[in-house]
Amino acid sequence: REAAALLLERTKGDFLAFENNLNKLFTYTKNVVVQDVIELVYRPLEDNIFSIVSLLVKGEVSKALHVYQDLTMKGYDALSLLPVFASQFSNMAQVKALAEEGLKKDDIAQELSLKPGVVYYALKDSASLSFVTLLSVLKDLGQIEKDIKINQDDGDLKMTLFIAQFAKTYLRRTVR
Repeated sequence: REAAALLLERTKGDFLAFENNLNKLFTYTKNVVVQDVIELVYRPLEDNIFSIVSLLVKGEVSKALHVYQDLTMKGYDALSLLPVFASQFSNMAQVKALAEEGLKKDDIAQELSLKPGVVYYALKDSASLSFVTLLSVLKDLGQIEKDIKINQDDGDLKMTLFIAQFAKTYLRRTVR
């Protein structure tokens, strides 16, 4: 049951993805357990980026780097990851701005057309960052994209440095 629930979560309601992954799991073993799903069914990209951002704002840089390296080993490059990173930080900035104006979580969710859970985590994750800092993060992500596209800089190096220096650059507390 838990394995089936995790498979549903990881395939995000996509029947074809669910069926393909179920076939893969049954080819691997006839008695599928949670660990099999964890090892054989990739987490959606957004979940991995969400994990990286959550780890970064907690100052857990080495864990964030490991998740990023896992993504690059699965074939994702910096240019495909940058928009998802920017989206996460943009949500945090917008949610923080509306919360600072006094709006409640449900009102923020409605205003931004976000799920209440997204608003909850955006507020939680942005607690250690000011609105101005979030704008600075977005500006820096934009600069990284420009450097990769126009200057032909190494995208993986740029993203690795962004993640590695996140706590020192944006947080006011120590790295764990």
